[in-house]
Amino acid sequence: RIDRIVACERGETSLDIALKLTPDYARAAAQITLRMEQPRSVCAILTAEGRYFVFAAQPMTGHGGDLATPDISVLGGRLQIRWPLRAGQRVGVALSFARDEREAEAILQRLWQRDLDDDAAETLNYWQAWSDTCDYDGPYAGAVLRSALALKLCVFEPTGAIVAAPTTSLPEAIGGERNWDYRYTWLRDSSFTLQALGVIGYHGEARDYFHFLHDLHVRHGDQFRVLYTVHGEYADATTERDLSHLEGYRGSQPVRIGNGAATQRQMDIYGELTDAALRYAEALGYCVGARASESPRDLRNVSAVIGDYVAAHWQDLDRGIWEVRGPERAFVYSRVMCWVALDRALRLTRGHATSQRRAQWSATAEAIRADLQVHGYSESLQTFTQAYDVSAVDAANFRIALVGYLPPDDERLRSTIATTGRILQSDEALIYRYRPAGDAAATGVATTDDGLKGTEGAFLVCAFWYVCNLALLGEVEEARRRFETLLAYASPLGLFSEEVDPASGALLGNFPQAFTHIGLINAAYYLRQAEERARQRANDAPPA
Repeated sequence: RIDRIVACERGETSLDIALKLTPDYARAAAQITLRMEQPRSVCAILTAEGRYFVFAAQPMTGHGGDLATPDISVLGGRLQIRWPLRAGQRVGVALSFARDEREAEAILQRLWQRDLDDDAAETLNYWQAWSDTCDYDGPYAGAVLRSALALKLCVFEPTGAIVAAPTTSLPEAIGGERNWDYRYTWLRDSSFTLQALGVIGYHGEARDYFHFLHDLHVRHGDQFRVLYTVHGEYADATTERDLSHLEGYRGSQPVRIGNGAATQRQMDIYGELTDAALRYAEALGYCVGARASESPRDLRNVSAVIGDYVAAHWQDLDRGIWEVRGPERAFVYSRVMCWVALDRALRLTRGHATSQRRAQWSATAEAIRADLQVHGYSESLQTFTQAYDVSAVDAANFRIALVGYLPPDDERLRSTIATTGRILQSDEALIYRYRPAGDAAATGVATTDDGLKGTEGAFLVCAFWYVCNLALLGEVEEARRRFETLLAYASPLGLFSEEVDPASGALLGNFPQAFTHIGLINAAYYLRQAEERARQRANDAPPA
C-alpha cells in the first residue's frame, strides 16, 4: 500500500489529488466507482483487466479544525480531488492493491478507518531497526547504508526474490534501442546482492533468497534459468515483447516487457551462485565446527548439482555476463566463473561429497586454469581478453581478483587491470564495460559485436570494480579519488542508475540499479580493508 500524509503548515492552500490508472501498459482503462463512507472523505474502487485497486482520502487529526468538503470529479478514467486546507489541517491518502472484489471491499472498510500515523510510525521503526543492524563503520558509511537500503527495497518480501531494478526500458543511450526490462530476479545479480549485503552484516536476505531458490525444485544444472519472475516463473512469463504504442523515455524505442536473456546460456551464473552460497554458509558457521554437519537449506546439494553440470559443460559457448545479442563465444569471465563454481562446490561439500566426485571437480578446475592460460590471456596485449580468439578487453575481468582466481601480486592480473582500465577509461573515474562495435569514438582498439546498434554510457559498476582492484593492489589514494568522484553521480536521493553519459553526466539505464549499489558497497569495503592494511604496515615498520 502507498500512503501519503499532507499537512498545511501555515496559511491556506489547496491540495490537488489526481489518480489515473493505466493498466496493461496503457492498453486498458480503469473503471472508477466512488464510495462515500463518511462525510468529507473520498473512497473509490478501481477495476481493470480483472485487477482491483482501493483508494481512500480522508481528514486526519490536527489542530486546524474540520476540513471543508472537497470538490470531486471523474473524467476520462481520472479521479480528481481539490481540497481547501488551512494551517494545522492534514489529509491522509492511501492506495492499495486487492486480488478480487471481495478483498477490495474489505480493504476499503479498513482504510477509511485506519490511522495513517500508525502506518508511518511502523514503517519508520522497521527501517530504523533494519538500518541499525548494519555493521559497516568505515568511511562513506552514509553512502554504504543508502545503497544497502536501495538493495533491500529490491527484495520482494513474499518470496525472497531480488529484482535487478524496479523499472523497464529506461535507455542506455537516449533515442537508442538498448532498452531492457530489469524487473526480474537474475541468479547473477541476486548473488551479487547477497554478497554485498553480507559484507556489511546482513544475512537474512540470503536466507530468504535461498528459500526462493529451494522452492524452484532444481534437480539438474540445466534446469537453472538466467532469470525468473519474483514468483519463480519463467518461459511465457519472461518472454520479451515490444510495446509499440508507447514512445519511450525521450523517444527511446522500443519499450520492452520481458527479457530475451531468459533463454540464453550464461555459464558465469553457476560460479556466482555457489560463491554466494559459500559466503552465506561461512558467515553462519556451516563450514567448520559444530554446525559443519548441518545442511543449510540444501546449499550443499545445490552446489553439488552445479559442480557436476559445470564439470561436464564448462567448454560450452555462451552469451556472457553482459547478455550480448551477438554470437555465443568462449567468454573469459564465464570460464573463470566455471572455475569458481567448482572451487566453491569443493569447499561447500568437504566431508559430504564422494572422493570420486570431488576428484573430478578438482581435475576439471585445473583443466580450466590451463585452458585459460593458453587461450584467455594475450601475451602481446599483456591482458586477459574478453573471449578466446579476440583482442577486445572487458571490464568483467576486473572481477578475476575479487573472486580469488588469481592473487593480487600475480603479474598477469596486474597487467590485465592496467591494460583494461586504460582501454576502457572514460573521463574522470568512469569506465565502459567494453567498446561496442557501433562506438565511433573507439579508434585504435578492438570492439565487441554485441548484436545491437549504437553505443551506450559508461557502466558505473565497472568503475566501482576498478576501485576495488586498485584497493587490492595497494593504490589507496587513487582508489579513494575515483570512489569520491563516482559518488558525485548519485541522484539527490543518493540513488544510482546503471550507466552515466560521460559527456553530460546524465544518468542512463534503469533506475535505481542494484548492480551499481552493489559495486559501491564493495568498493567502500575494499577501500576500508586497504586502509587497514596500510595502517598495519605502518605500525609494523621498524622505527627510523
